[in-house]
Amino acid sequence: MGNDNAWENMANGIHLCHEVGIPVTFNTCLLKNDFYNGSFEEIMDVSKNFNGSILQLIKPKPAGGWLKTNIEEFSKEDEEYILGKVDKYNLEKEYKEYPFISPMIREESDSMFGCTAGGTDRFYINAKGDLQPCEFLNISFGNIQDNDFDEIYNKMREVFKEPSSCILCEKYARKIYELKKKNKLLTLPLTPEVSEEIYSNWERKGKVEFYEKLNKM
Repeated sequence: MGNDNAWENMANGIHLCHEVGIPVTFNTCLLKNDFYNGSFEEIMDVSKNFNGSILQLIKPKPAGGWLKTNIEEFSKEDEEYILGKVDKYNLEKEYKEYPFISPMIREESDSMFGCTAGGTDRFYINAKGDLQPCEFLNISFGNIQDNDFDEIYNKMREVFKEPSSCILCEKYARKIYELKKKNKLLTLPLTPEVSEEIYSNWERKGKVEFYEKLNKM
């Protein structure tokens, strides 16, 4: 990013992975209009030409540099339209050479995994060493440079003990941004101390039946 040779470096990295037999996956984060103006199809062609195995389709999130911006929401009709495209590429024979698409809008639904942050399915350690519930939720439970990983992780798991379909990065984006300004923080995530103001009394409503069914198997 921000380097004139970035694309060339990426392409070379992909080539080296293929050379030693490592499958390559991609992810893309597209705004709503990109599913209507042909950008989605162009990206699928690029990922196919790079011989990708999976493409993760990320829903735009109000996180990081986008915290203070208004991201256009996807309506139910938009989501159905997008999933129709996903199913076309994943299921129809003429698209068998394309990578499999893993769409976040389906995976995060009540009928699937819900919000997977906090070690339910994922967590994130940023470049500074902060352990975040996920890359889109700009709070920290501690830094692995200062404390033992197990201690930080177990603290986070207590907060996320019960799975939920509540998409926290969307629900608490405004609050996170307000605390960043109030505490005059220059970077994200929020410090562990300030982060506690978010998760100490948040509401995570929304039951996910998938895990209950899984436990009964």
